[in-house]
Amino acid sequence: MFFAKRPAAQQPGEPEKANAAAPLMIPSTPPISPSTMPLRITSGLTNPAGGNTTNRVPIVIKSELKRSAPLPPRSREARRKHSKRLWILGMLVLFATIAATLLISTPQGQELSAKFTPGQMSNTSSMITRQQGNNAAQVAALATTTYMYQNDGYDPYSHGQVNVSSGTSSLPWPYGQCTYWANYEYHQKTGYWVQWTGNADQWFLGAQMAGWDYAQTPPPGVPSIIVLMPYVQGAGWLGHVAVVESQTGNVVHTSNMNWGYGGNTHVEYVDFTIGAGVYFVWHKPAN
Repeated sequence: MFFAKRPAAQQPGEPEKANAAAPLMIPSTPPISPSTMPLRITSGLTNPAGGNTTNRVPIVIKSELKRSAPLPPRSREARRKHSKRLWILGMLVLFATIAATLLISTPQGQELSAKFTPGQMSNTSSMITRQQGNNAAQVAALATTTYMYQNDGYDPYSHGQVNVSSGTSSLPWPYGQCTYWANYEYHQKTGYWVQWTGNADQWFLGAQMAGWDYAQTPPPGVPSIIVLMPYVQGAGWLGHVAVVESQTGNVVHTSNMNWGYGGNTHVEYVDFTIGAGVYFVWHKPAN
């Protein structure tokens, strides 16, 4: 129990004070334990009108609401596998990009695509060629030169198709190819241009379509063109053509370009043998 302060005692000779205050008794309040008092936070910081806070809705924060623990770091083996998968994916994208670039830029890619959709690929190739810059054109030209040197008998302008012209002028043949020399030299000897397009192994078919004569032996006394099918007597996968200069028995003496060590800058004289896979074509002599 706590008692209020007792008033001072009345001194002798002082008049008696009226209504002397009686001692006040203040009941003691038991201490409040923190464990028994719930934790409450009111919904606002300011009192409503009149100072009454009895209408506030308390918000109770439960002690079990804790922040979730972070995920444990991946192991070294898991990180290594993830890096390996990313590397493989990157290499696949790189190879696909290179393949698409070669398919667009190189003549071989254009020819292979033209075999599936000749008309569509021709229009697409023209559009792509116009859009390419100087650097792309130089790369394509270099790729074309390298491809033609390594693949004798290639005609980059025909896209694998055999078409017959009137023969009044020369068709475009790439310089240094066996097809270029055969067209040029045969015109020098006879005055006739080759009238068809196509790779070297397609010249036998082109001669038939153009109405030229053909046989498996050269005609005596008439200039002709020898046509070797692919892989016959050293020819490449696109065949080979040359101009017949003379004949000795079964051996035919010819002039060539892009054959052997002469490459695509020199004319070489090579002997071939009459046999399987060897044909001769020539324009019908004028009456």
